[in-house]
Amino acid sequence: MWVKIARLILRNKAVMLTLIGLITAFMAYRGINVKLSYEYASMLPKKDTAYKEYNYFKSLFGEEANVFIIGYRDTNFFELEKFNDLRHLTDSIKTIDGITGLLDVSHVMTIEKDTKAKKFVAIPVFPDTVNSQKTLDSLGHEISNLPFYKNLLFNDTGKVYLIAITFEKKLIDSKERLSVIDNIKEQF
Repeated sequence: MWVKIARLILRNKAVMLTLIGLITAFMAYRGINVKLSYEYASMLPKKDTAYKEYNYFKSLFGEEANVFIIGYRDTNFFELEKFNDLRHLTDSIKTIDGITGLLDVSHVMTIEKDTKAKKFVAIPVFPDTVNSQKTLDSLGHEISNLPFYKNLLFNDTGKVYLIAITFEKKLIDSKERLSVIDNIKEQF
């Protein structure tokens, strides 16, 4: 059997080479349109219960993988000039196209009860600019007493702080995210 196949190939080598050349040219032509996908591959079948629960979770809490975290350690974080510089930095990052949100220590909110409207109101802890070290110290003490942010945005024992930057979903799934990250790097 292998002898017959070898004879067929050798007798028709011009046809075989032409056929291989045409197939190669067709594949090269189709390869021009190949694009890189930035989306995650689905590992589970769509009918799987874990997949369905995951999609339900995403519908409640939003997409994953669109938050960029910057962590830094600073033992003198609550110095007036340094804090205002951070506030200015994070405000400039928020204006970059493709950024939908930013959360850091300088932008934390506290929740107060509005008894007249019967609802909770989010109020920023820090003003746009802090004018005195004394004010900054008292506000810093106030956020250290807010248990929600402890070990989430800051860690008092290690003096570690985080900036969480949220990207638009469509940006994460494209190569344009690299230019946005470069813009963030330029701000530093």
